[in-house]
Amino acid sequence: MSIHDRNKLRKLRRHAGRLNRMIGDGSIQDVTPRGRSRLLRRVRDLYEGLCGVVSEITLRHILAASAVLVLGVSACGGGGGGPTGDADTDTGSDVAVDMDAGDLTDPAEEPVSDAVLDGDEDPVPDGEEDATPDGEDDPVLDGEEDAEPDTGTDAEMDPDADDAVDVGVDEGVSTITPSFATARRNPFSMVLGASYVGLPELADLDGDGDLDMMAGVGDITAGGIMYYENTGTAGSATFGSPDVGPFSITITGVFAAPALVDIDGDGDLDLFTGESDTYTGSIGFRRNTGTSTSPAFAAPVTNPFGISGLTDSFYFPELGDIDGDGDMDLFLGERDGDVLLLRNTGTSSSPAFAAPVTNPLGITAVTQIAAPALGDLDRDGDLDLIVGEEGGDLMYFQNTGTATSPAFATVVANPFGLTSVDQWAFPDLADMDADGDLDLYVGEYDGYMQYFENTAI
Repeated sequence: MSIHDRNKLRKLRRHAGRLNRMIGDGSIQDVTPRGRSRLLRRVRDLYEGLCGVVSEITLRHILAASAVLVLGVSACGGGGGGPTGDADTDTGSDVAVDMDAGDLTDPAEEPVSDAVLDGDEDPVPDGEEDATPDGEDDPVLDGEEDAEPDTGTDAEMDPDADDAVDVGVDEGVSTITPSFATARRNPFSMVLGASYVGLPELADLDGDGDLDMMAGVGDITAGGIMYYENTGTAGSATFGSPDVGPFSITITGVFAAPALVDIDGDGDLDLFTGESDTYTGSIGFRRNTGTSTSPAFAAPVTNPFGISGLTDSFYFPELGDIDGDGDMDLFLGERDGDVLLLRNTGTSSSPAFAAPVTNPLGITAVTQIAAPALGDLDRDGDLDLIVGEEGGDLMYFQNTGTATSPAFATVVANPFGLTSVDQWAFPDLADMDADGDLDLYVGEYDGYMQYFENTAI
């Protein structure tokens, strides 16, 4: 991805995050029609400009369900169906959306200063853009290069590395210190589907703007995959009962640890699984041959894309762009407590994994059963790491480097109000409530799931 496109992606995340918050809290009603028009146009134009550069599923998740409905954007290449307007005129008449659920449009809405959007009064006449849009340090117009330095990071695009989990994350908010509430067991009306090991993976598998869950199962006789479709919304999940063996996925071993990511850049989520026959561990790969809204998985391939050097009996995969080069690298937790990194030396559409490096970048081994989860917990633009372990602790490695040159700090056990779970901890980071910070789901040995809501935002 070019620097120019990274800048556009950063702006889309900033403006879409603002739009989602304003729709959610009703403050969009306090903005003049002209102000609405400008914000909607910016978001729509950035979305359309990134079609074909960034996967469509990623773009639509940045917008989130509410913004998709307001903007009326259609599939990339299909032409926008939402409000229209050009760069030379901005009368507000192009906002054919009713933000307060009244009539179709609100031409008689009481004018309010655009300070709500810009952070100060807007002296710029209609038809021109602000020199400093939205009160932030972005001195250029949308679609142009940023004058501020570009770090080259793609971590902002998908901080939890699943190409789907970052609904509502707003880059415009400053860095945060996470703060987790007391754990809730089997939340969101979830019906327990496994009597042994449960390994959660959260992603929008059906492209409806909320996070579904694919859960791996480990058993002494047979492993498997369960699918919990989210029948709620991006901000209020409902899981219910699982579909066992979804999408014709079968596991032949005693264990399956799922990881979903768009590894080939075609806009849908592919499936990696850590698998084991008790004595030998491997990585299975099932390419999504369906679509972003209707997945279908091909027959499994073992240790694809050059994966080699695996000697342990269990592996727990996690993927993320740890070096900011635009493709997904592979982390593997091992049964013996080590964490391996297999860098992707290929591309975002044609991956190739290098030989594994054990405990790189300052990572240290945990006791046993290392289960990694990546995400930008502190919102500083790089990927941090949480590793679950056998005793139920959650080990936090803050990335004190950058998005392109990572370096992990000394490990801290159960930080930010987290507590140890019963036995074995299998974490996954995702913004479950669409409030802009990453929450934590943790599977346990007994099959239960613990949910720690991040209340930082």
